Amino acid sequence: MIRVFATADTHRLHEQLDISAINGADWLIHCGDFGGFKEQETRSFFEWSHKIVARHKFMVLGNHDYYLMQLEQREGTEGVRKLVQDYGFIYLNKTLHKVSVENRVVALAGLSYQSRDSDCFWAQDIGQTSLSVLITHNPPRGILDHVEKDSSHSTESPGHVYQTQTYGIGNDNIMALVTDLKPQYHFFGHCHEGHGQKKQGDTLFVNAAAQKSRILLRPFQVVEV
Repeated sequence: MIRVFATADTHRLHEQLDISAINGADWLIHCGDFGGFKEQETRSFFEWSHKIVARHKFMVLGNHDYYLMQLEQREGTEGVRKLVQDYGFIYLNKTLHKVSVENRVVALAGLSYQSRDSDCFWAQDIGQTSLSVLITHNPPRGILDHVEKDSSHSTESPGHVYQTQTYGIGNDNIMALVTDLKPQYHFFGHCHEGHGQKKQGDTLFVNAAAQKSRILLRPFQVVEV
């Protein structure tokens, strides 16, 4: 078995994470939102993660990874792939990747922050591949995707009672992708409040969003694959 250490939405607070339990046989997955606008913010994350000794490191981009998103717009996916591979990461945006592990082949696919319907069309190329792991930034609609928001409109005053509304921010296209590909494991983030794991059907869904508050991170989600 492989131990997977998964995280997401570290938002430049990555040094809070305890990496002492990760060894050279494990995998590291980051589901996006680690950087920012500036190159140095992004490289700071990679310089930190480069210290982690793991068999494989996989990543996608989140909606706050502006520097690498802009790089991808200029140079395409290959531009991002070349940069991150220097730090030991495999970039999986709209990509299928296969890894041989203990006499079996583990197939992984990834998709960065998804904002257009067309972003999911690439999955048609996977065909009949038996997918083990799907990594996205967005959660699928209805699974570990709920947030609470104050829905009251009155201003704060003595005795004011907050009315909270719970709603999902998951993505319908990602849900359709999961339905079509039927991965054994789906790792994602984006919805900070949805952090956790849930088994539904044949898929274990893992919301690895780490940011608990503006200054505090949750630990890695650890899953055996």
